[in-house]
Amino acid sequence: PARDIWASLESRSSPYPFQRLLWLESWQLTIGEAHRFSPAIGVIEDSCGATLCLLPMAHSQRRAIKRLEWMGWGVSDYSGPLIASDSGIDGALVMTAIRAMARSIGCGLVLLERNPGTLGGCPNPLVGEHFHELHYGSHYARVPEDLTSFLKERFGAKGSYNLRRAERRLSELGALEFVVASGDARRSEITAAMIRHKRERYRVQKMRDNFEDPSFARFYETYGALDGGKAHLSALYLDGRPIAEHWGLRDGDRMYLLMPTFEVGELDKYSPGSILIERLFGLCADERISILDFT
Repeated sequence: PARDIWASLESRSSPYPFQRLLWLESWQLTIGEAHRFSPAIGVIEDSCGATLCLLPMAHSQRRAIKRLEWMGWGVSDYSGPLIASDSGIDGALVMTAIRAMARSIGCGLVLLERNPGTLGGCPNPLVGEHFHELHYGSHYARVPEDLTSFLKERFGAKGSYNLRRAERRLSELGALEFVVASGDARRSEITAAMIRHKRERYRVQKMRDNFEDPSFARFYETYGALDGGKAHLSALYLDGRPIAEHWGLRDGDRMYLLMPTFEVGELDKYSPGSILIERLFGLCADERISILDFT
Protein backbone atom coordinates (compact mmCIF):
# COMPACT_ATOMS: atom_id res chain seq x y z
CA PRO A 1 0.00 0.00 0.00
CA ALA A 2 1.13 3.55 -0.71
CA ARG A 3 0.89 4.43 3.00
CA ASP A 4 3.42 1.73 3.99
CA ILE A 5 5.78 2.65 1.15
CA TRP A 6 5.55 6.32 2.13
CA ALA A 7 6.30 5.66 5.80
CA SER A 8 9.25 3.45 4.88
CA LEU A 9 10.72 5.97 2.43
CA GLU A 10 10.62 8.81 4.97
CA SER A 11 13.50 7.20 6.90
CA ARG A 12 15.58 6.96 3.72
CA SER A 13 14.91 10.38 2.22
CA SER A 14 15.13 13.11 4.92
CA PRO A 15 12.10 15.02 3.62
CA TYR A 16 10.85 18.39 4.77
CA PRO A 17 7.98 18.06 7.26
CA PHE A 18 5.63 19.31 4.52
CA GLN A 19 6.24 16.07 2.60
CA ARG A 20 5.74 13.69 5.49
CA LEU A 21 2.80 11.30 5.56
CA LEU A 22 1.09 12.70 8.65
CA TRP A 23 1.20 16.29 7.35
CA LEU A 24 -0.24 15.48 3.94
CA GLU A 25 -2.69 12.91 5.29
CA SER A 26 -4.06 15.60 7.63
CA TRP A 27 -4.24 17.99 4.67
CA GLN A 28 -6.15 15.49 2.52
CA LEU A 29 -8.68 14.76 5.28
CA THR A 30 -9.43 18.46 5.76
CA ILE A 31 -8.48 20.93 3.02
CA GLY A 32 -8.04 18.31 0.31
CA GLU A 33 -11.50 16.80 0.71
CA ALA A 34 -13.15 20.21 1.15
CA HIS A 35 -11.68 21.37 -2.17
CA ARG A 36 -12.29 18.08 -3.97
CA PHE A 37 -8.70 16.97 -4.34
CA SER A 38 -8.17 13.26 -4.98
CA PRO A 39 -4.79 11.74 -4.03
CA ALA A 40 -2.53 10.56 -6.85
CA ILE A 41 0.50 8.87 -5.28
CA GLY A 42 3.20 7.87 -7.74
CA VAL A 43 6.10 5.53 -6.98
CA ILE A 44 9.32 5.05 -8.94
CA GLU A 45 11.06 1.72 -8.38
CA ASP A 46 14.30 0.19 -9.61
CA SER A 47 14.46 -3.09 -11.54
CA CYS A 48 14.51 -5.04 -8.27
CA GLY A 49 11.36 -3.40 -6.96
CA ALA A 50 13.08 -1.12 -4.43
CA THR A 51 11.41 2.27 -4.02
CA LEU A 52 13.54 5.16 -5.29
CA CYS A 53 11.03 8.00 -5.21
CA LEU A 54 7.49 8.80 -4.12
CA LEU A 55 5.42 11.55 -5.73
CA PRO A 56 2.82 12.90 -3.25
CA MET A 57 0.37 14.49 -5.67
CA ALA A 58 -3.35 15.16 -5.99
CA HIS A 59 -5.69 16.07 -8.83
CA SER A 60 -8.72 18.31 -8.97
CA GLN A 61 -11.09 19.86 -11.48
CA ARG A 62 -10.80 23.63 -11.84
CA ARG A 63 -12.67 25.64 -14.49
CA ALA A 64 -13.20 22.63 -16.76
CA ILE A 65 -9.51 21.69 -16.58
CA LYS A 66 -8.35 18.69 -14.60
CA ARG A 67 -5.00 19.43 -13.03
CA LEU A 68 -2.31 17.54 -11.14
CA GLU A 69 -0.21 19.17 -8.42
CA TRP A 70 1.64 18.53 -5.18
CA MET A 71 -0.48 17.69 -2.17
CA GLY A 72 -0.50 20.34 0.56
CA TRP A 73 -1.96 23.30 -1.33
CA GLY A 74 -2.54 26.26 0.96
CA VAL A 75 -0.40 25.17 3.93
CA SER A 76 2.88 23.73 2.59
CA ASP A 77 5.82 26.05 1.99
CA TYR A 78 8.12 23.47 0.37
CA SER A 79 6.86 20.76 -1.96
CA GLY A 80 8.34 18.00 -4.05
CA PRO A 81 9.03 14.28 -4.25
CA LEU A 82 10.46 12.08 -1.52
CA ILE A 83 13.69 10.72 -2.96
CA ALA A 84 15.80 7.98 -1.37
CA SER A 85 19.16 9.49 -0.51
CA ASP A 86 21.06 6.79 -2.41
CA SER A 87 18.81 6.70 -5.48
CA GLY A 88 20.80 8.92 -7.85
CA ILE A 89 17.51 9.74 -9.57
CA ASP A 90 17.42 12.65 -12.03
CA GLY A 91 14.86 15.25 -13.08
CA ALA A 92 14.15 13.67 -16.45
CA LEU A 93 12.99 10.43 -14.85
CA VAL A 94 10.84 12.28 -12.29
CA MET A 95 9.23 14.41 -15.00
CA THR A 96 8.58 11.33 -17.16
CA ALA A 97 6.78 9.71 -14.21
CA ILE A 98 4.73 12.84 -13.48
CA ARG A 99 3.67 13.16 -17.12
CA ALA A 100 2.67 9.48 -17.15
CA MET A 101 0.58 10.03 -14.02
CA ALA A 102 -1.13 13.04 -15.60
CA ARG A 103 -1.96 11.11 -18.77
CA SER A 104 -3.29 8.10 -16.86
CA ILE A 105 -5.86 10.18 -14.97
CA GLY A 106 -6.63 12.61 -17.79
CA CYS A 107 -5.03 15.79 -16.43
CA GLY A 108 -4.49 18.57 -18.92
CA LEU A 109 -2.38 20.72 -16.60
CA VAL A 110 0.48 19.94 -14.22
CA LEU A 111 1.45 22.49 -11.55
CA LEU A 112 4.81 22.07 -9.82
CA GLU A 113 5.14 24.97 -7.39
CA ARG A 114 7.05 25.69 -4.15
CA ASN A 115 10.06 23.55 -5.07
CA PRO A 116 13.03 24.12 -2.72
CA GLY A 117 16.56 24.06 -4.07
CA THR A 118 17.48 20.92 -2.15
CA LEU A 119 15.70 17.77 -1.01
CA GLY A 120 17.30 15.81 1.82
CA GLY A 121 20.49 17.81 1.40
CA CYS A 122 20.78 16.89 -2.30
CA PRO A 123 19.94 19.08 -5.31
CA ASN A 124 16.25 19.02 -6.20
CA PRO A 125 15.93 17.43 -9.68
CA LEU A 126 12.96 19.73 -10.40
CA VAL A 127 14.99 22.93 -9.98
CA GLY A 128 17.39 24.07 -12.68
CA GLU A 129 17.84 25.66 -16.07
CA HIS A 130 14.82 23.90 -17.61
CA PHE A 131 12.43 25.29 -15.00
CA HIS A 132 11.23 28.86 -14.56
CA GLU A 133 12.02 30.51 -11.24
CA LEU A 134 9.05 32.28 -9.66
CA HIS A 135 9.02 35.07 -7.10
CA TYR A 136 8.97 32.81 -4.04
CA GLY A 137 11.74 33.45 -1.55
CA SER A 138 12.86 31.52 1.50
CA HIS A 139 14.59 32.96 4.54
CA TYR A 140 16.15 31.54 7.67
CA ALA A 141 18.39 32.53 10.55
CA ARG A 142 21.07 30.53 12.26
CA VAL A 143 20.41 30.40 15.97
CA PRO A 144 23.20 32.32 17.74
CA GLU A 145 25.05 31.09 20.81
CA ASP A 146 24.97 34.61 22.27
CA LEU A 147 21.39 35.85 21.93
CA THR A 148 22.05 39.25 23.53
CA SER A 149 24.80 40.11 21.04
CA PHE A 150 22.68 38.80 18.17
CA LEU A 151 19.74 41.05 19.10
CA LYS A 152 21.99 44.10 19.37
CA GLU A 153 23.48 43.32 15.97
CA ARG A 154 20.07 42.67 14.41
CA PHE A 155 18.09 45.54 15.97
CA GLY A 156 20.84 47.88 17.13
CA ALA A 157 21.46 48.95 20.71
CA LYS A 158 18.38 51.21 20.73
CA GLY A 159 16.07 48.56 19.27
CA SER A 160 17.33 45.96 21.73
CA TYR A 161 16.83 48.37 24.63
CA ASN A 162 13.29 49.19 23.46
CA LEU A 163 12.45 45.48 23.33
CA ARG A 164 13.67 45.00 26.92
CA ARG A 165 11.71 48.06 28.00
CA ALA A 166 8.54 46.80 26.31
CA GLU A 167 8.92 43.44 28.04
CA ARG A 168 9.33 45.11 31.44
CA ARG A 169 6.25 47.26 30.88
CA LEU A 170 4.25 44.23 29.75
CA SER A 171 5.33 42.35 32.89
CA GLU A 172 3.99 45.22 35.01
CA LEU A 173 0.51 44.49 33.66
CA GLY A 174 0.51 40.92 34.98
CA ALA A 175 2.33 37.60 35.11
CA LEU A 176 4.18 37.08 31.80
CA GLU A 177 4.98 33.48 30.86
CA PHE A 178 6.32 31.71 27.76
CA VAL A 179 4.68 28.28 27.40
CA VAL A 180 5.43 25.38 25.06
CA ALA A 181 2.36 23.17 24.63
CA SER A 182 2.64 19.56 25.71
CA GLY A 183 -0.87 18.29 26.54
CA ASP A 184 -3.96 18.16 24.34
CA ALA A 185 -5.77 20.94 26.19
CA ARG A 186 -2.87 23.41 25.81
CA ARG A 187 -2.39 22.53 22.14
CA SER A 188 -6.07 23.13 21.48
CA GLU A 189 -5.99 26.42 23.39
CA ILE A 190 -2.97 27.78 21.52
CA THR A 191 -4.30 26.68 18.13
CA ALA A 192 -7.64 28.39 18.80
CA ALA A 193 -5.88 31.57 19.99
CA MET A 194 -3.61 31.57 16.92
CA ILE A 195 -6.59 31.30 14.56
CA ARG A 196 -8.50 34.01 16.40
CA HIS A 197 -5.58 36.43 16.43
CA LYS A 198 -4.62 35.68 12.82
CA ARG A 199 -8.15 36.50 11.73
CA GLU A 200 -8.06 39.76 13.66
CA ARG A 201 -4.78 40.74 12.01
CA TYR A 202 -6.01 39.78 8.53
CA ARG A 203 -9.03 42.01 9.10
CA VAL A 204 -6.98 44.98 10.34
CA GLN A 205 -4.40 44.63 7.54
CA LYS A 206 -7.15 44.02 4.95
CA MET A 207 -5.50 40.80 3.84
CA ARG A 208 -7.08 37.62 2.55
CA ASP A 209 -8.32 35.45 5.41
CA ASN A 210 -7.81 31.76 4.65
CA PHE A 211 -9.68 30.91 7.83
CA GLU A 212 -12.92 32.04 6.21
CA ASP A 213 -12.67 28.52 4.83
CA PRO A 214 -13.42 26.19 7.80
CA SER A 215 -11.23 23.42 6.37
CA PHE A 216 -8.09 25.47 7.11
CA ALA A 217 -8.97 25.71 10.80
CA ARG A 218 -9.71 21.96 10.82
CA PHE A 219 -6.28 21.26 9.33
CA TYR A 220 -4.36 23.16 12.02
CA GLU A 221 -6.55 21.66 14.73
CA THR A 222 -6.11 18.13 13.34
CA TYR A 223 -2.37 18.20 12.83
CA GLY A 224 -1.68 20.18 16.00
CA ALA A 225 -3.34 17.44 18.05
CA LEU A 226 -1.25 14.58 16.61
CA ASP A 227 1.23 13.02 19.02
CA GLY A 228 3.35 11.69 16.16
CA GLY A 229 3.43 14.95 14.22
CA LYS A 230 6.11 17.63 14.19
CA ALA A 231 3.88 20.47 15.38
CA HIS A 232 5.46 22.94 17.80
CA LEU A 233 2.96 25.19 19.57
CA SER A 234 4.05 27.90 21.95
CA ALA A 235 2.62 31.13 23.29
CA LEU A 236 3.27 34.16 25.43
CA TYR A 237 0.72 34.30 28.23
CA LEU A 238 -0.28 37.31 30.30
CA ASP A 239 -2.12 36.37 33.50
CA GLY A 240 -3.04 33.01 31.98
CA ARG A 241 -4.31 34.46 28.68
CA PRO A 242 -2.46 33.83 25.39
CA ILE A 243 -1.50 37.16 23.81
CA ALA A 244 1.02 35.96 21.16
CA GLU A 245 1.27 32.52 19.61
CA HIS A 246 3.46 30.46 17.33
CA TRP A 247 2.08 27.46 15.45
CA GLY A 248 5.00 25.86 13.66
CA LEU A 249 7.00 22.71 13.06
CA ARG A 250 10.10 21.27 14.65
CA ASP A 251 11.99 18.72 12.59
CA GLY A 252 15.52 17.66 13.47
CA ASP A 253 17.71 20.69 14.06
CA ARG A 254 15.28 23.10 12.37
CA MET A 255 12.31 25.08 13.64
CA TYR A 256 9.81 26.24 11.00
CA LEU A 257 8.17 29.55 11.84
CA LEU A 258 4.80 29.09 10.14
CA MET A 259 1.98 30.95 11.90
CA PRO A 260 3.26 33.53 14.40
CA THR A 261 0.73 36.11 15.51
CA PHE A 262 -0.38 38.27 18.41
CA GLU A 263 -3.42 39.98 19.85
CA VAL A 264 -4.55 43.16 18.10
CA GLY A 265 -5.31 46.14 20.29
CA GLU A 266 -3.92 47.88 23.36
CA LEU A 267 -1.02 45.45 23.77
CA ASP A 268 0.50 46.28 20.36
CA LYS A 269 2.73 48.97 21.89
CA TYR A 270 4.42 46.34 24.08
CA SER A 271 5.63 44.30 21.07
CA PRO A 272 4.32 40.91 22.23
CA GLY A 273 5.08 39.37 18.83
CA SER A 274 8.73 40.42 18.97
CA ILE A 275 9.04 39.16 22.55
CA LEU A 276 7.60 35.82 21.45
CA ILE A 277 10.13 35.49 18.61
CA GLU A 278 12.96 36.33 21.00
CA ARG A 279 11.76 33.59 23.35
CA LEU A 280 11.68 31.18 20.41
CA PHE A 281 15.31 32.03 19.61
CA GLY A 282 16.18 31.34 23.23
CA LEU A 283 14.31 28.02 23.18
CA CYS A 284 16.12 26.97 20.01
CA ALA A 285 19.49 27.82 21.56
CA ASP A 286 18.67 25.84 24.71
CA GLU A 287 17.51 22.79 22.76
CA ARG A 288 20.34 22.86 20.19
CA ILE A 289 18.12 23.77 17.25
CA SER A 290 20.48 25.42 14.80
CA ILE A 291 18.11 27.02 12.26
CA LEU A 292 14.95 29.07 12.59
CA ASP A 293 13.33 28.74 9.15
CA PHE A 294 10.97 31.59 8.21
CA THR A 295 9.89 29.68 5.04
